[in-house]
Amino acid sequence: MQADSLAFPDGLTIRRLGEEEVSRFDGGPIGTLGFRRARTSGPHEFVLEGEMDEPKILGNSPPKGEGIAARAKTVLDKAVLCLRTFKEGHVGYDFIHFCPVRFSPLGLASLGAGDKYIPFGSYSLTVAEYEPLRAHAKMVYACSDTAMEMACSRLADAENRDRPRDQIVDAVIGMEALLLAGIEDRRSELSFRFSLNYAMLFPRDQRQHAYRVARDLYGLRSSIAHGSSLEKDKFRIAGEKLALAEAGKRATGALRTVIMYFLPRKGTQYKDHKFWQRRYFGLREPK
Repeated sequence: MQADSLAFPDGLTIRRLGEEEVSRFDGGPIGTLGFRRARTSGPHEFVLEGEMDEPKILGNSPPKGEGIAARAKTVLDKAVLCLRTFKEGHVGYDFIHFCPVRFSPLGLASLGAGDKYIPFGSYSLTVAEYEPLRAHAKMVYACSDTAMEMACSRLADAENRDRPRDQIVDAVIGMEALLLAGIEDRRSELSFRFSLNYAMLFPRDQRQHAYRVARDLYGLRSSIAHGSSLEKDKFRIAGEKLALAEAGKRATGALRTVIMYFLPRKGTQYKDHKFWQRRYFGLREPK
């Protein structure tokens, strides 16, 4: 991004590293090279930065609750979840560095492999996306519904997959979490209801195409989950022949569409069968 910093919820900031900081994180004396994880993608340009409190423990009494490392990972994972659900791209973190805010006689270690493997690629933000990202992050942080949390988590996982079949499975499971949230008996025509509910989120002239997209994605996901062979070069999604990687991107895009439809709205409409009935019959939403 062009900006040097961007404020995030939970006291975090996305900040551009200075030249000295890049040298400190990625360079250093040659004698320390064996103790640092080798970079394969070059120096990083940005960090996620924040402050945490760590109590001083006297004697042999162990601290209560999670340690600072686990708490830091929870905070950073939430921020990465916001970024991955906001738009397509490869983003994450590979190290957590602890630095004292004021003088401290105790050394603080850095933790490697803080995130899962991040595929090669990039994640960029335009100036016009700064405020929408912050608004999106606030909604993600405020969300406590398990179905929406599942959908966001699956989208974040799908964006981090390097195998298209895994991407499709994650994305369609995330769509199921919202589109089928109000169905108690999930054994009855799940594919039909899944596809119909997805189509209901679109204008009338786009619903038939959306229905076919969801139906074919659900069928492809079922084939993958049930261990069926995927030897074909192309897979048909709404009449369009796509490579498996393209189908994976189509699945993650569809899940993002569902999340972006429901996340700004208050409540959990996707669990209410009356909401879906109103969509089916074109009835007005209650005030």
